[in-house]
Amino acid sequence: MGDWRLQRDAAGVPLPRPHHYLAPDGRTFVSATQGFVEGATSWGVKSSDLIRAFGLQRARPGERVYLTSEAEVATWSALVGDDGGLSDLRLFVNQGGEGVATDAEGNVYVAAGDVYVYDPSGTLLDTIEVPGRPTQLSFGGPDRRTLFLPARDALYAVRTRVPGR
Repeated sequence: MGDWRLQRDAAGVPLPRPHHYLAPDGRTFVSATQGFVEGATSWGVKSSDLIRAFGLQRARPGERVYLTSEAEVATWSALVGDDGGLSDLRLFVNQGGEGVATDAEGNVYVAAGDVYVYDPSGTLLDTIEVPGRPTQLSFGGPDRRTLFLPARDALYAVRTRVPGR
């Protein structure tokens, strides 16, 4: 299988990554499992979950970040440390997808065929039906309320609502 699966403790909680590669600018890092460092291969190719990722997202020290896995049908939240490492990893929802994004209010959007919108506590708020399966999610536009949904053969945009309106 290679080393793309999350390593877990006896309780099933994903373990922290043992290695990090830091870019020369000192601002960007990529985590790696021991298997990746040792050269584990899948179908003759060195692989990792980051290489298999559909997209990347910004993660700021001191804030929570969300990670989703379609294969494991789960989305987790983790706290980003000053060194870029993740701690306090916990299951957010039993819904995994190909992409995840958060809006200004902390709502979490998971691309899993359609887009499922959860509040910060993990309660499902809404489902956004999409004609084509999205592979990633990204907020943009002048007020960052437009959700862009790249799909395999199209790009969709959805204007999100302001809470309370």
